Amino acid sequence: MIVTEALFAGIKDRIHAEITAARRSIFVAVAWFTDRDLFAALVERQRAGVAVSLAVVQDSINAAMPFEQLAAEGGTFFRLDGALMHNKFCILDGRDVITGSYNWTYKAAQENFENIVVTSGDYDLAFRFIAEFKRITGHADAPTAAQVDLAKVVRRLKAISSLIQLEEEEDILRQARRLQAEWPDELANTVAQHLEARQYVQASREIQTFLDAHARVTV
Repeated sequence: MIVTEALFAGIKDRIHAEITAARRSIFVAVAWFTDRDLFAALVERQRAGVAVSLAVVQDSINAAMPFEQLAAEGGTFFRLDGALMHNKFCILDGRDVITGSYNWTYKAAQENFENIVVTSGDYDLAFRFIAEFKRITGHADAPTAAQVDLAKVVRRLKAISSLIQLEEEEDILRQARRLQAEWPDELANTVAQHLEARQYVQASREIQTFLDAHARVTV
């Protein structure tokens, strides 16, 4: 079940609690980060075996933080230069997303009017945010055409076709996003666009046309 909450107070405590509860992975992209309590929580999770990745803006505000400590513990850290990275989001365990106006700073915690939205259990939303994290850090891991397992692509397309018949909208979009990540082909983007627009008939036709052609080639 997907649950979404909006918070306007107690934001730091909630972020800290979510970090502490993470068990597999944490991705954080935040423009400004001066809160040592939240940073210590990330380092502790990395030491506990949770894969932590952090990206911040390279500027004087962030210069005083010992971010390299995270890398020394086995985490991944990026200072982003050039175009201003103004994101404030965190993805936990590939399913929960925190985003909003809140920079991870003492000023945000003590002085500003801020907000965050916490969405739990939405794997598709988390997938999109992780993909954006990888894009802005220059580590997008899209496969090349030569690396694609076409049999896996066929299975994924058949699964999407079955989900369309079952009208499982949430699972349909999740499978479509995975197809895009696994298959650098324009058809993957076309199918995803149809599904996002709920154009299920068009998506089914595109899928079936490909499956029919693939079957002929296989024979």
